[in-house]
Amino acid sequence: MHYYESINGGEPACIDEQIPFDIPESWEWVKLGTLCFVVSGTSYNKGDVRKDGIRILRGGNIQEEMLFLQDSDVYVPHSYKDEEKNVRKGDIILV
Repeated sequence: MHYYESINGGEPACIDEQIPFDIPESWEWVKLGTLCFVVSGTSYNKGDVRKDGIRILRGGNIQEEMLFLQDSDVYVPHSYKDEEKNVRKGDIILV
């Protein structure tokens, strides 16, 4: 069996070399971006860190399926605001 993918409506291309292991015939390989909206974190300059502003969530904030706000959390100026990166109820966060 061979696997093919059409990117942006183009001609299907064989992606066999991208498949790391076999899956059941009733399954289908898809890229993560097909199933969800992937948003990367915020990059900030350490010199911009302050005691108030926008809280930056880091790996330590997420433990045992819960969000923990800490006194040591990092804040950056509001100029870093990006609506796409706001965490909303129902979002799934992977670290």
